[in-house]
Amino acid sequence: MKKINTGLTITLVVTILLYLLLTLCIVSSINAQEKEKRFYVGVNLGTSILLNGKDSKGATGVNINLLNAGYSFNNNVGIHLKWMGAAHTISENNQVGYGGILIGPMYSLPLGERSFLDLKIATGLFWLKEQAAYYVIPANPQDPFAVIIDSNQSEASISLSNFAAGLALRHNFAKHWSFLLLTEYNSGKHSGASYYIDGKQLQAISINAGIALSI
Repeated sequence: MKKINTGLTITLVVTILLYLLLTLCIVSSINAQEKEKRFYVGVNLGTSILLNGKDSKGATGVNINLLNAGYSFNNNVGIHLKWMGAAHTISENNQVGYGGILIGPMYSLPLGERSFLDLKIATGLFWLKEQAAYYVIPANPQDPFAVIIDSNQSEASISLSNFAAGLALRHNFAKHWSFLLLTEYNSGKHSGASYYIDGKQLQAISINAGIALSI
């Protein structure tokens, strides 16, 4: 029987609830007026999908932006910063995780008095961490069921080869609070051998939602 990924299930439920709550806030505040907010800082949680895994292409995991911040210089042009990470469970004893700290420009399109569509690109630090458990059966005819379980963990060195591009929907639902919905492509170059990533470039798509303080 296939195991249910509890972490992924919780992530999807939270994402759906945030989408529904955002919809309610937009409907309830469609005629409201508010002073323009230039700075926001928040957190996001959602799903990560590997695009180039060796035996795990399309594998889903949990994605989190521990820091998601942006500042608008005017109505359209701004800058954004994020600190993100993702974790994928390939099998019971095999995991792969990646993360980064990125900064880059942001272009905002107003969708009304309270909502914005942010187009973002960024670059910065990238790291990759894997854990692979493999099994070795000793050549012992007297004990054919004897199994040695070994675990080998490799961690690629940090590199300055992280790139991300995405779209974010930002809605100010209260005086100092905003909802964030984000779809993003992430690509990071790693060094050393990888158990799960095909080639030297990790590629993934993330879909997440969150909340931010707007000032």
